[in-house]
Amino acid sequence: VGCRDSLRVKSVTPDDPKMPRIQPDVLVAPWADDASGTVTFGPDVVVQGGCFDASAGGIFFGRGCVVESGVTVKGPAIFGERCVLRSGAYIRGDAVFGDDCIIRCEVKNSVVMNHTELCHPGYVGDSILGFKSHFGCQALTANLGLHGSTVCISIGGQKVDLGRRKVGAI
Repeated sequence: VGCRDSLRVKSVTPDDPKMPRIQPDVLVAPWADDASGTVTFGPDVVVQGGCFDASAGGIFFGRGCVVESGVTVKGPAIFGERCVLRSGAYIRGDAVFGDDCIIRCEVKNSVVMNHTELCHPGYVGDSILGFKSHFGCQALTANLGLHGSTVCISIGGQKVDLGRRKVGAI
């Protein structure tokens, strides 16, 4: 099956909990049901292609999301309503996206709030991105401490050890 081929699916709720739950009027590529966990597509979702790996946790797409071909999503991941995952997006798990986000970069272990635009190649890891955040082309969050130890921050002039090797942008 070529990347441009797709299959219109009527409402499907299989008995096997490891198969995707597909709402009425979803356009989904035929190979999208290969995930070994639960992948849920809300109403009006369009999947033009991609790879969905739910073996480590479920994947949920809210109403009206669009997933272009060439997208990879490894669960657990949640996408709010009307998110657009552009070709090249790589979601590596433990990621939550609000409504109306545009995603093309690599994202892992992050919370991305409503109307955020990550519409160019780049990297977001171990981060919390607020309302209407925008990353330019090749922007990234440096999430690994420079000296190989845990990350420390200064609060009120006092050094506080976060006890984590990785912390991105907040």
